[in-house]
Amino acid sequence: MVPCKVCNKEFENNKGLSYHISQVHNIKFCDYLVEHELNGVWPLCSCGCGEKVNFFGGKFAKHIGSHGVIGLKRTAETRRKISEIQRGRKLAEEHKNKIGAGVRLRLDADQTIVKKISQKLTGKNKSEQHCKNISETRKKLIDAGEIVINRDKISAAITQRYLDGGFEWSTGQYTSSKTGATCNYRSSWEAELMELLDRDPRVEMWHYEPLTIPYIHEGKTRRYIPDFLVVLDGQDVLVEVKPPSLTDTEMNALKRQAAMEFCDKNGWRYLVWSPENGMNFGA
Repeated sequence: MVPCKVCNKEFENNKGLSYHISQVHNIKFCDYLVEHELNGVWPLCSCGCGEKVNFFGGKFAKHIGSHGVIGLKRTAETRRKISEIQRGRKLAEEHKNKIGAGVRLRLDADQTIVKKISQKLTGKNKSEQHCKNISETRKKLIDAGEIVINRDKISAAITQRYLDGGFEWSTGQYTSSKTGATCNYRSSWEAELMELLDRDPRVEMWHYEPLTIPYIHEGKTRRYIPDFLVVLDGQDVLVEVKPPSLTDTEMNALKRQAAMEFCDKNGWRYLVWSPENGMNFGA
């Protein structure tokens, strides 16, 4: 016998209980089960996507739609047959978009899948055509608003990675005899200046990528990391290592302006350095 947990009346099976619940107590049977059998929690899809399952036939489903086959391994023969059926099949753009949206939803819900895909692709070389296809697809998604680029977040992440010395294009390490610090220099020019700063007795102290300076570009706040802070003859000099040909680009001009304003406020000097300068830091 199955008792009603609202009025304690008993029934032979859930079918009779369901009818009683809906007719006498005016409660949907699914809501009754959630409240009295499942501690008030509606069941979620067993695949881990976090979505609520449907209720039909007097019970809750285990999965949403085809989520029950996620992770199941198909035999080589089954994969071959599926491939043959799909080969050459053209899908409507709307159908493609639905498939893409479903895949993205699935990946967003379960980051373990994303990690597994990333691990599997690590170290594999992509063809030029493959890279082009990825780029074109990404551009379309950005234009459609399906991928939102958080430029502020990216800028902050890049800034921190710079400060941590974590970019792969660092060409080497230099340990200063003057400061004792080990720096990941990113060009031969930076390495050359580090050696000059250590040798020059006028330099009391120097720091590599010492701080960040905010500036505005296209209405967004960006972050500029000067290359060096040099204490020379008792004065602080902020130094950027850059060839003259690159100093007047729009982005670099904005960085330079922000750095000069920062230096003016703090009583420092700002210098754009290249090897021909040597240790001539000006007045």
